[in-house]
Order: sequence, then structure tokens, then C-alpha cells
Amino acid sequence: MRKYSIALAVLALAVSPAAAEITVAPELIAKVQPHRAVYSLKAKTLAPTGGVADAGGAIAYELTEECGRWLTKHTFLLNVVRHDAKERTIRTDYTSWEAKDGLTFGFETRTKSDGQETEFRTGRAELEHIGGPGKAVLEGKGPRKEIKFPAGTSFPTWHILELVAAGRAGEKIVWRHMFDGSSEGKVNGVHAVIVNPVPAATIQPAALFAHPGFRLKLTFFDPPQEDKERPNYKVDMTVNEAGVTTAMILEYSDFSLEAKIEKIETLPKPTCR
Repeated sequence: MRKYSIALAVLALAVSPAAAEITVAPELIAKVQPHRAVYSLKAKTLAPTGGVADAGGAIAYELTEECGRWLTKHTFLLNVVRHDAKERTIRTDYTSWEAKDGLTFGFETRTKSDGQETEFRTGRAELEHIGGPGKAVLEGKGPRKEIKFPAGTSFPTWHILELVAAGRAGEKIVWRHMFDGSSEGKVNGVHAVIVNPVPAATIQPAALFAHPGFRLKLTFFDPPQEDKERPNYKVDMTVNEAGVTTAMILEYSDFSLEAKIEKIETLPKPTCR
């Protein structure tokens, strides 16, 4: 069931030369807005031969900020009803921290299927430099594991900032490796298409997040090679320059889910010297 862990979220080996030169400006880092949001998930499409009769759930997401890092709390709840009337409930609780320079990252994730814990993992990761290789140490259920990242790896918040920066620069396609601790601790290849800019006036709720953004189409690969494996999943999302996801569709092989904001609020920024 690892393909369902991709909502965690609510991030260069084969990157084009132009995309490799994308710079995340300090001004963009400063715009990231701490916030708390609840999204409902409802089935948008169901494949006739996929075996799934209905699906739905919810995402609770919280981003807070310290002077040198971002912290996230994320709960993903998915209910799947099959054509034989069997139901399955999957819940993933995920927390992480990420340095604002994009170089270090840590996480803890716990997944339960029908109330039984199926996965527990913690990890810490670092990059040699932005866009460079790196490594992670993973612990939890199963043996301790060390993995290496190829060049072009990003952590999740920095990955979103790179895509916003790429959109600002007029880039249309960005390939990155992204590590967030999901997919059993593997590195995902992410092919991003920056579809179009989205004016602030069209992003809701405008009263809270009056920032322009971009519509992104992300295709995730595991193993992270575009030309050797079918995609693991796809995400069609709108993210504004404050780092807030304002619309999202999660596309799996046999169904898709549409996310709707049910509740959202800003959280305070720290006072840093």
C-alpha cells in the first residue's frame, strides 16, 4: 500500500541545464506562511476494472516555523470500498523538520491499516549542497538502513520552493529526486510540469493567502527513472507563493481523489534576530 503514502504530502541526475540553475531567493523563503488546514478527500474518478467502488478520506496538515527550520504535522486518512463490499482504512501520521537552507531533514512516519500498525520509521538526511548528492539514515521497523541520494535531490518544502522559483523564471519542466521518508524510505523521481501561473485573485481563500501561485502536474517514479518504470502516482495541484496548497487531485492507478479545503488558518511566524 506504499503508493497511498504520497499525500505526505501535503517535495540533478536527469534535470535540464536550465532547471539545474534555479535559485530559491531569500525573499521566497521568507514568504512561506505557517498555517493549519483540513482537506476532505472525495473520489473524482473510479476505473471500471480497478476493483474500487468508492474512496474518500481527509488530510490534516500543519506547518509551523522556527527561526532556522520548518516543522510539519500531517495526518492522511483513506477509506477504500471495493466492489466486493470489503472496506479498508489506512491512516498515516507523519511529522518532519526541514532546515531553511534546504540541506538537512528529519522525519517520523507511522502507518496503520485497519487499526494495525504496518509501518513505523524515523530518519535523518542531509545533502552535500543544494542540488547535490546526500545520504540518510533510517530506523524503525526492520533493520537500520543507510541510503545515498543522487545529485539533484531535494527535500519536500525546498522542492516546492524550487518549483515556484522555476515558475517565476518561466521554466516549464523540472526533474528532481525528492526524499520525504515515504515510499518505504526510498527516493522518488519527480517530473514536474509547471502548467500555468495562477493570479492571486483566483486563489481561495484570498483573505488568508493573497499570493499568486502556479498549477503543477507532478509525476512520481519509483524507482526514480522516467524511462524505465510506469509512474507510481500523479498529483495535480495549485500552490501559491506562501507555500499553501489551495487545490489538489491525487491520481492513483485505479482511482483519483479530489481535495477540498474545509478549514484553514494562518499560524504565527517566530520573531528571529
